Amino acid sequence: MVLVEAGTATALGRRHQRHLRELHRRKFDRRLAQSHEVNRTTIITHLDQHGVARRRVVRKMTDVQVAEAAARYLECHSLAAGADQFNVNTRTVSREFRKAGVPIRPRRGWTY
Repeated sequence: MVLVEAGTATALGRRHQRHLRELHRRKFDRRLAQSHEVNRTTIITHLDQHGVARRRVVRKMTDVQVAEAAARYLECHSLAAGADQFNVNTRTVSREFRKAGVPIRPRRGWTY
């Protein structure tokens, strides 16, 4: 297996491939990428090419929850209030709003 990123190639032997798979299982993709001086997505691409199973990304909010949070937000509640209501991170609510086309207000004091 060869990792290639930004003109740098590093050949990994079988022992290193097993090590790479084990680190991935332990969720060390970022550290592994740093140690090989490649992007994290390069590591993921190689894992995919070699059939290493990755954990699924599970959506944290349903469409109904997003609609409820959006309704509250449009009534001048904050993103944080919506996040607290559904026990998720504010960034999760923001991401879901962007996907749903809900306009996000600028932060107080910020100009865009």
